[in-house]
Amino acid sequence: ITRACQQAGLSAVPYDKNITPVMNLNTYAGFLHAIALISKVKPFGLVWFAPQCSSWVWINRASTARSAVNPLGDTRFRRVRVAN
Repeated sequence: ITRACQQAGLSAVPYDKNITPVMNLNTYAGFLHAIALISKVKPFGLVWFAPQCSSWVWINRASTARSAVNPLGDTRFRRVRVAN
């Protein structure tokens, strides 16, 4: 999405923890960095969030052990921990 926006002549900034650890929304520094970027969005601008959701959908409940009682699921599985 970032690249497509930039190619269309729009200003766009990616935010991905795979780019740099500072862009990890689950850390205090990453959260502050995200807020700083969001505060620069102009009126009618776009902020696009796309968290990993494959382990959150209902069809994966059996393999993740997520439920209303245990929303974090079975954290023994790496993919569950990463999605949390």
